[in-house]
Amino acid sequence: MGFVLIALSAFVAGQGGGPCGSIAFDSAGGAWANPDASGGDPLAPLIPEPDPLAPLAGRWVRYWPWPYARQSTGMPLAEAAKETDVYQAANARQLREEVRLAYVGVTRARDVLVLATAKKNPWLERFAPGLEAKLAPEEATATGPEMPAPAETFTRLAWPGGVMPSIPPLRLTPSAAAGETQAEVTLISLGGRLAHAGGAARDEVGEALHRFLAADDPARPLAERQALAKRLLDVWDSGLAVDDCLTAANRFWAHVQSQYTAPEIIREWPVQVRLPSGQEVHGRLDALIRHQGGVAIIDHKSYPGTDAAAKAQTYLPQLRIYRDALHAQGLIVTDLAVHFPVLGVMAVLSE
Repeated sequence: MGFVLIALSAFVAGQGGGPCGSIAFDSAGGAWANPDASGGDPLAPLIPEPDPLAPLAGRWVRYWPWPYARQSTGMPLAEAAKETDVYQAANARQLREEVRLAYVGVTRARDVLVLATAKKNPWLERFAPGLEAKLAPEEATATGPEMPAPAETFTRLAWPGGVMPSIPPLRLTPSAAAGETQAEVTLISLGGRLAHAGGAARDEVGEALHRFLAADDPARPLAERQALAKRLLDVWDSGLAVDDCLTAANRFWAHVQSQYTAPEIIREWPVQVRLPSGQEVHGRLDALIRHQGGVAIIDHKSYPGTDAAAKAQTYLPQLRIYRDALHAQGLIVTDLAVHFPVLGVMAVLSE
């Protein structure tokens, strides 16, 4: 049943009188009804409990008709309508909703709260009467070269006063980490650049190699490993060949076996830990090598360039976060390394 509600106040300009009430029209059946016939709250809808299978059943649209276009002053009819119970109930409900939404907004601030109001919309006065009059106005300025200059003065209020504190983010994503990148880099050749090395689609090269290194098992039959590589390359159009994937993996497994005693390779290991600073680390290690001396962190990168040492240093902030997270769990981290499978190079970083 679709209703269109027209709330009319039967006032003649310059005369008193009472409202005629609210009128609802059933747009489906063509019948008229008075949803306010039961008395009480003039805005209380006479509909049953919501039906999750038919959430719009029995509902209607309520609105105040405005026949005066853009004119908003000098209309006795409109002023008289504002004195009706229906209008005052609707207006009170709207103001309560605005205050509720404002409360939700201001209580979400952790460290600093900034309130901005325009002269044409003094919502702060509704939320905290008298507060806006105590504030000194400040000129708003554009924050970007393409932003238009503001047309009026805004009032701004911030708690606490003074310089806004610098708050570090709660969640740390290792791959987006920044910081000091100076470290000593030792390059270990694993056998040279891959034969095909992929084309310009570097992202696809990285996706294909990462997934193969995460899923490959050197103990499986060669045919199964080749089939796995082909399935991944069918999805990621990287320009790599099946032999590229197997070569990169074989080199990596051989390096781990020769470099560490009794290694256990843990791939795609999730890291979620709270640091002493209170910050939370959420990430995923490409390869965690557990061995007799502790653990080694190795991250795969699809960099195809020529300066592996310089590139490896740019990943130091990311590796450092992983290291600190593992230290917080009582683990001894012996190595931080970046594996460049396209180049056939392992870069070991030490600070």
